[in-house]
Amino acid sequence: MKLTSLKAGFWVIGTLLMLGYMPSAFAKVEVKLVEPQKFHDYEISNYTKKKSRELLQKHFSRLFAKVSKDFIQESDVLMVDITDIDLAGYMEYFYGNMQRNVRIVKDNTRFRIKFDYKLTNAAGETLKEGKGEIRDFLDHRPVRAELKHKEYQSISYMHDPVLDWMKETFTAPN
Repeated sequence: MKLTSLKAGFWVIGTLLMLGYMPSAFAKVEVKLVEPQKFHDYEISNYTKKKSRELLQKHFSRLFAKVSKDFIQESDVLMVDITDIDLAGYMEYFYGNMQRNVRIVKDNTRFRIKFDYKLTNAAGETLKEGKGEIRDFLDHRPVRAELKHKEYQSISYMHDPVLDWMKETFTAPN
């Protein structure tokens, strides 16, 4: 029996579903960078400021969507307005023989994001809102994190602190 690529695709998806490999559902998350040109430090190595902002928008959206899945219901919407970013390290312009812009990260580099958040339910009612700030030291976690979180590689070191913030903010007290 000859399988076409379409039939083969359906066969693979059907098999995975039968085995219990359901894609995990993420809550709807909307991330917006508010006046990013005023952020303290947001440039990514070898990207223009405009492209850095676009990548950060995409990476923060993926990060918040991924970490929120265990704390926010699928029908809820989390809106995050990022008001300031200070990435780990600092930019060194025209670095090395190739004259590239490179982010230098040294021991115990600090990073910070400030944001406003609002959680609404399917009816549009506000469940929780406030201001958030995540500050932490890098302590050289990025090597492991970058390998594990490629979908938001430029900020992968923020995964654990954002996850901790989600736990503190959206877990009901016992």
